[in-house]
Formats: sequence, C-alpha cells, structure tokens
Amino acid sequence: MDIKQVRQLVKEYGSVVLVEEGHLPLVVRELGQPRREAVGAPTEASEEVPIAARWPKSRPAAQAQDAVLERLNKEILALREQIAQEEAQGEGQR
Repeated sequence: MDIKQVRQLVKEYGSVVLVEEGHLPLVVRELGQPRREAVGAPTEASEEVPIAARWPKSRPAAQAQDAVLERLNKEILALREQIAQEEAQGEGQR
C-alpha cells in the first residue's frame, strides 16, 4: 500500500490501522485533525483499551525459526532412512 492510498483512507475515515505480522499495529491520522466520534466509539466516561492489548500476538521470529529447523531435521532424517532402505534393497537384489 502506498502513501496515497493511506492518505485517501485517512481522509475518508479519519484514521487507519496498519497491521504487519510481527509488529504492533499502527494508527495513522492527520496531525491537528479533530477526532471524529464514530458510531459505537467509547465515550470519555468509558475506559479505552489500547489496540495492542486486543490484537492477537504473532509468534516471535526465533520460535518460528525453531519450528522450521525442527521440520527440516525431520525431513532429513526421513530421507536418510529412505536412502538406507533403498540401498539395502539394492544390495539384496545382487
């Protein structure tokens, strides 16, 4: 998404939430722009909850890398076993 699209969305809706996996969401709005009251928006009497507290947390990069390494190790072991079986069958046919 480019900056022109973000500006158009801010102009239409007053603010935009940008979400990128692995990062906290960002709220974008124009400086000096008065806040619009949205339908169902919290009033001053109610307590506001930051969006980061409600947004699902993504897995940390280290945890994702560990999962990938574990999967690759399992695939390597399976291939080694397959090669050993094929070699044993090849020797048995001689």
